[in-house]
Amino acid sequence: MCPIAPRARLSAAFRAGALSVFLLTGLTLAGGAYADTAPSAPLKALAAKVTEMGFTPTFSPSGGHFYIDGNDKHEDTIDFALSKDNTYVWVYSQLTTYTDAQMQQLSAIKLLQANDSNPEYFSINSDAGKNYLYLQTGFPVEAVSAHTLRDAIDRITSMSDDNAPVWDPKGWK
Repeated sequence: MCPIAPRARLSAAFRAGALSVFLLTGLTLAGGAYADTAPSAPLKALAAKVTEMGFTPTFSPSGGHFYIDGNDKHEDTIDFALSKDNTYVWVYSQLTTYTDAQMQQLSAIKLLQANDSNPEYFSINSDAGKNYLYLQTGFPVEAVSAHTLRDAIDRITSMSDDNAPVWDPKGWK
């Protein structure tokens, strides 16, 4: 497990209200996860650690993050980025893009219940009329090791697979 303090348990009503506001406003919980600069030395160092684990990182055209191939079941890629001040690592995967009609069908309560497994969580970012669903986790740069990186990759993969009936429109009835 990554050395991250567990979230305090929140009441179901608070969580439902928080997710409703989150989904309606289209804000992302990712904060500074998307840098838009050339690859920094710390990002290159992070990519080197991922390479040592047997993965082949590919830097984005902007150089602000890199990605590895996902498990091809639900994640096309698993992405890695640093906060703007290079003190926090974000590991995330864009799982799907929802239409507005699909957003109306998405079970916010079930998605919020899935979010109750710290430290990874789902977030939705609405941009230019599209609604992107992400699954992400993060931890301080000081915690980076082969173990914490492998753990983050495994948790992203497991959580997306385990919760596919909630977030994947193909499984909705």
